[in-house]
Amino acid sequence: MRDNLSLHYYGYQILFYNTPFVTETIDVNNSSNGMLEAYHAILSQMEELLLANLDILLGTQEVQLTLDEWKNESGGEHRMLISEA
Repeated sequence: MRDNLSLHYYGYQILFYNTPFVTETIDVNNSSNGMLEAYHAILSQMEELLLANLDILLGTQEVQLTLDEWKNESGGEHRMLISEA
């Protein structure tokens, strides 16, 4: 997250590999509900971006590191996931 003075005062932009994914302005109405709705909208857009590009962001090395960490944890809750993977 960084400041961008070229955006509107309540504006924000989500970039993915330096390419704009979303450029919008938050409709702020000085209430906590308005800010919560704005944060929810931004998080939803970020989730959409991450899910759409998961194949780029999560590779075999990251999956292997996760599986290795799960093997080292105590308890059997991850055993079924590890065996399926």
